[in-house]
Amino acid sequence: MKKYFDDFRIVQTLEKAIKNPPMMDVSLPMKIVNTLSLVNGLLKNVPIGTKLSDADYERVMVFSISWAIGGLYEAAERFQFHEYLQSKNVPLPLNKKEN
Repeated sequence: MKKYFDDFRIVQTLEKAIKNPPMMDVSLPMKIVNTLSLVNGLLKNVPIGTKLSDADYERVMVFSISWAIGGLYEAAERFQFHEYLQSKNVPLPLNKKEN
């Protein structure tokens, strides 16, 4: 989480990189709470005793950020959000064409 919220400063950087503001104005603490809620929802379905790799946790984090923050934008801005994450070499889900 530190990587995305502290090192990448993802919310602040996105606000500068994306031309239009999000459809809903949500405070930074609420964006973090929403992200953590998604992380919690995803991880609580992992069977007890299952070992997840760092890459698995990062995928959960990226998915959660994508929906909690990227989901606030219109489709065109979501594409810019996706391009920003690609530029940071974030492990994004593959398109069906890439599988």
